[in-house]
Amino acid sequence: MNYKPLIKEAWDQDQVLDTIPSDMTVREALEILKKKQFSYLPVMKGDGTVAGTFSHRSFAEALLADSTGSGDPLNWEVVHLMEDL
Repeated sequence: MNYKPLIKEAWDQDQVLDTIPSDMTVREALEILKKKQFSYLPVMKGDGTVAGTFSHRSFAEALLADSTGSGDPLNWEVVHLMEDL
């Protein structure tokens, strides 16, 4: 798993906002949520803007909505499961 926080708060050089790229797999994102005990993560576009958020809830809702059985959901990219802002 290779990710890095993309946003650094200007007022505190030690404070970092954890974000994930939109092409990260669900498995990787869930591992971060568990490890950091977060309820959601901001999902970033390639240009550095926020695309939406990924959470346990958005994952569960996507699983319930998917009736195609299109592969392993843990290998899906988070961009397909995120909640829009």
